[in-house]
Amino acid sequence: MTEPDKSAELDLDKAAEYIGIKRSLLEKLIKNGLELQRHRSGRKFVVNKEDIDAWQQLRTERTVMLDKDDFVKAFRFAIDINYSGHTRADFSSSRQRSTTQAVENWTQGTLAEIALSKFIQQKFGIKLELEFRVFQNQIVGQDIVSVVRGRVANPPKKRISVKSGKSNGMLLIVGLAEVETDSRFSDYYVFVRIIYPDDFILRLFRDHPDLKSVKDKIPAVEPFKAEIIGYCLRSELEKVDTVPSASIDKPRYIKATGKLKNSDSDWKEFVDSL
Repeated sequence: MTEPDKSAELDLDKAAEYIGIKRSLLEKLIKNGLELQRHRSGRKFVVNKEDIDAWQQLRTERTVMLDKDDFVKAFRFAIDINYSGHTRADFSSSRQRSTTQAVENWTQGTLAEIALSKFIQQKFGIKLELEFRVFQNQIVGQDIVSVVRGRVANPPKKRISVKSGKSNGMLLIVGLAEVETDSRFSDYYVFVRIIYPDDFILRLFRDHPDLKSVKDKIPAVEPFKAEIIGYCLRSELEKVDTVPSASIDKPRYIKATGKLKNSDSDWKEFVDSL
């Protein structure tokens, strides 16, 4: 019987160092996201290096780059939504978010939609046209309004909702009304991580004349990453009473990022169904 190769096992500290992240984020990837698995080896928990390599390779293949033009487009849309009467209620409660928080959340969500569209076009040559119209005092409709194959554009056959998170987002989270209401539910729920600096508003305005004296202190907007984590069907969402890891104490539908569909064949099935 062949003994397992212990050199291919990394304890959590070494695994985090190998990936280039903090151990706390690695533990979230394991515990909350279920993207990596650990097992006990002696007195320590370890992760197989081969599993890490495969996971990193998939992340690379599912990463698209966004730029300043994408940011400005998303930011402009977020401002439009904010001043068009849409609620700024926090996702996890009835508490009203500040204008800055709401605009940042809407910007991030729009960037996720742009990232998905870029990913599908780069991988399959199919263009997903996004909804950038803002309807006064109405909930924004489906994220994708047209599917363009060559010169032919058609409405999507499936309803798609794109959700976003930052680098520590380990769950696709959907509100009850978005799943249970006939006029709002989607067939597919997609999760995208947006990796951008938290001073993005300052960066956008660094060239403003009134900021000339401090311009050199503000970094320029540089290309940033968006990771297409995967998707699930409406029927695959899991209803829970609370989401402690996201500080949500009310029922929600969720799906761990590691359980989302994300293989090449999964995405082929996704685009073929549109």
